[in-house]
Amino acid sequence: MATDPVESIRSTEHQTPFTANLRKRLVNLAHLEPSVEHPYLSVYVDWRPEGENPNVRPGKITLENKFSEHRRKLKDSDIDRRGFDADVERIDAFLDDGINPAVHGIFILSCDSKNVFETVLLAMPLDTRLTVSPTPDLRMLVRVIEDFPRFAVLHADQHDASVFIINRGSAESTRELDSNDYPSKSSAGGWSQRRFQARQEERVSHFAKAVAEETRKLLDETHIKMLVLSAGEVFGSALQEEFHQSVKERIVGEIHLDIQASESEIVHAALPVVEQAERNREADTIRTLEDALGAGNQGAGGVDDVLIALESGQVMTLLMAEDFEANGWADYGLNLYGAGEIPSEHPAAGDRDALVKIDLAEEFVRLALSTSATVEIVPSRESARLHKHGGVGAILRY
Repeated sequence: MATDPVESIRSTEHQTPFTANLRKRLVNLAHLEPSVEHPYLSVYVDWRPEGENPNVRPGKITLENKFSEHRRKLKDSDIDRRGFDADVERIDAFLDDGINPAVHGIFILSCDSKNVFETVLLAMPLDTRLTVSPTPDLRMLVRVIEDFPRFAVLHADQHDASVFIINRGSAESTRELDSNDYPSKSSAGGWSQRRFQARQEERVSHFAKAVAEETRKLLDETHIKMLVLSAGEVFGSALQEEFHQSVKERIVGEIHLDIQASESEIVHAALPVVEQAERNREADTIRTLEDALGAGNQGAGGVDDVLIALESGQVMTLLMAEDFEANGWADYGLNLYGAGEIPSEHPAAGDRDALVKIDLAEEFVRLALSTSATVEIVPSRESARLHKHGGVGAILRY
C-alpha cells in the first residue's frame, strides 16, 4: 500500500486536581511514627454537592457533626482537646479554600503536634468518616487503589482511534491516531468496485495494525495491566488480528459506544468492566490463599497467625474482609502487638501503661504497607470464603 493511513499521532497529558502517585503516598503515610498522646485525625469526606447547589456539601455537614461528637467525648473525659481543636481548624480552613468542583472525595490526615497535614483529592466519592487514633486509618485509601486501578480504554473505528489512560476514575492522558480518507469515495469512479473495495480493506488492515502497535507501546510505557476495548464489530475483528499477544492478555472486556462518545461517557461505561475484573482477581487471590493454607506453611489465616506473620515481615499479600473487625493492643515503643483486650501484665515485662487499645484492622493495614506487602480489602458480598478463615488471611513470602 503506497499511502500510510495514519495522518497524525498526538499525545495529551491532562491536568487534573487529583492526587498522583497514590500508592507511594499511601506507603509514606504508613511509615509515619505512631502518636499516642496526640493522635492522628484521619478524615474521609464525600465532597459531592447536594444536587446542583455547589455551596451545600452534605459530607461536610456530616463531618462537622462527627467533630462535635468527638469534642463532647473529650470534654467528658477531661482530655486536653487543644491538639484536636487545632487539627479541626486546619481541616476546616482547607475545606473552605475553594476545592476544584471535579473533586468528589477527600482524605485528610492531620496531627498538629507532629506538624503532619496530608491531603488526597479523588475523582470518586468516599464515605464520610472520622478516625482518631495513634496511627493513620488507611483502609479506605487502600480500597480506592485496589478498586480503581489505572487502566486503558481503546476507543476506535476505521478512521480514528484514542487510547485513554484512566487513573482512579479520571483520564490522565490520551493518545490519538487520526487517519486520512484514502481511498476517498471520489476515487471509486475511476476504479472498478472490486479494486476500490480491496484498497478499502487494505487500508483498514493497515490502520488496525498501526493502532494495535501504538496501543502495545503505550501499555508497555505506562505499565498498564488492564485494557477495555471499545470498537465496532468490523474494526474490532481487525484489531484482534493485529494485537500482540501481550495486549490480548490485558483485555478485560468490551464496551459498545458511538465513536463520538465523550470522555466521561467512556470512563463511566468502562468502570463496571474494570470493577468486575477486580472482583475476579480478588477471587483468584483468595484461591491462592486457600492453596497456601493447604500447603501448611505458605499462608496464614485468622487474627493471631496473621498478626505474627505481619510482625515478622513474612506477609506478601494481606487479604481482609471489608467488614472485618477486631480489637487489639500495642506497645509502639517495642513494636509489640496482640489481639483481644489489654493484658493484665506486660507480655514483655515492660511498662503496662505503654500498652494502648487499637483497632486491629487499621493496624494490619499499616503493618502490611510498612513492610511492602500488598493489601486486598474484599467487599462484604464477596468475602464469605475469607470469613471461613476469620475474615483475614495472608499469603507469605517465606
